[in-house]
Amino acid sequence: MTSISRRHVGKIFSDIYTLFMVWALRGLGALAMLFILSLLVFESLRSLELSILAMITGLGNSYMLIVGIITGIYMIHYYIRQGVTRRSFFLGALLAGTAAAGSVQVIGALLNLISYGVESFLPFSAGRQLTSYPMGSGGYPGVMSISTLISTIHFFMGWIIGFGFYRYKASGGAACILLGILVLGGVSIIWDQPGLITVNGLVIRFPQEMISWGMMVLLTCGIAVGLIAVLYGMIRRSPIRVE
Repeated sequence: MTSISRRHVGKIFSDIYTLFMVWALRGLGALAMLFILSLLVFESLRSLELSILAMITGLGNSYMLIVGIITGIYMIHYYIRQGVTRRSFFLGALLAGTAAAGSVQVIGALLNLISYGVESFLPFSAGRQLTSYPMGSGGYPGVMSISTLISTIHFFMGWIIGFGFYRYKASGGAACILLGILVLGGVSIIWDQPGLITVNGLVIRFPQEMISWGMMVLLTCGIAVGLIAVLYGMIRRSPIRVE
């Protein structure tokens, strides 16, 4: 891949980040309206256990996976056709996806505050339970940081899957989907059941000292760096259609 243009990186970041956030806000707006209307019908929704932030975190992971797939399939050849280098596109899209994952968490936290404020004049009790991570999480900053990291991994994995279909068609896309199942399953094991793996009824446990909070963060960051390296290698070596 050729050199990086700061102007192109900034343009790509701005374009892709804005697009992702417009889609996210539209989706959240539609879900908010549906939820408000559902409050009138379903009494069980009027008293929640999970916080709005926790619910948005789950949706955000799926959303970042989807926009990652879209990035891999549709976006790169458009920018290459405009004269953008592969490195510039790679860096701009990487930053945009990471920023979008963090912004979704910020929106979730703001909606949390709003939900606490409307309790006083609506028949509604907002949930207080944040996304549950083991080994302590440090409140909002810790939970949002971990969730951003996990959502970013979903984006990287979606990008790999999308580019796999773009470059290698069905066979390559299927192989990337299998990789995605393994990678995202590994992340789930790290944060949902640390030190515990079940294979066909066989339970495998790791020593407690091997699964400290710091080690879990380090493993997750290692996965993210590995996915970035895979993406870089795929984009650097693959021909891009510019017609």
